[in-house]
Amino acid sequence: MEKQTDERVELYEERTPDGDPIPINIEPFDINDETPTDMELRRIVRERLKRGRAGGASQIRAEHILDWLAGMKLEDEDDEKYAGKGYQWRVFVELIQEIWNTGRIPTQMLWVVIVLIPKGSGGYRGIGLLDPLCG
Repeated sequence: MEKQTDERVELYEERTPDGDPIPINIEPFDINDETPTDMELRRIVRERLKRGRAGGASQIRAEHILDWLAGMKLEDEDDEKYAGKGYQWRVFVELIQEIWNTGRIPTQMLWVVIVLIPKGSGGYRGIGLLDPLCG
């Protein structure tokens, strides 16, 4: 397992790209780049995550994140009865905010599971399964 981890770390290591930089042909514009709040992340998770998709290398699926949010909602409604149900959601929010603030994504979150799908004409087509947090 250690050899496989070392190979993946090397594979996903940041490298200087070859050639000229890609030209930017649009006018710059302002965007909100402040750290996303808990409420913004709740809205995005509710509106954008789609159930029923395969997880990536971590095996985290959209359903897990939606369940974490549901646990947080229960805790918000009745802290005594549902104390601790929002723990995973709070950790998730901290992780996203840390990534946002530092610009560093943990290496393991960048790993992709490659799945080979047979083509009708022979051969295979590869697709990469990303974690829902990254894709």
